Amino acid sequence: MKSVAHSYKPQVAYMGIRELVDKIQKIEDFAATETNLEQLPELIHEVNLLSLLAIDELNQYIKTQ
Repeated sequence: MKSVAHSYKPQVAYMGIRELVDKIQKIEDFAATETNLEQLPELIHEVNLLSLLAIDELNQYIKTQ
């Protein structure tokens, strides 16, 4: 979990999606320290939703170009 979050974070940061970066950082931290594990499912769900929204926005932008 930690390594997946760690590898995803720079890609999201490059796109400037600060809210996603913060949530991914929490996932990485919680997984690394094995604390607050009960929060992981909700954080993962939120990251998934925000990622899908970002993809949709990018697709809409591409269609207008």
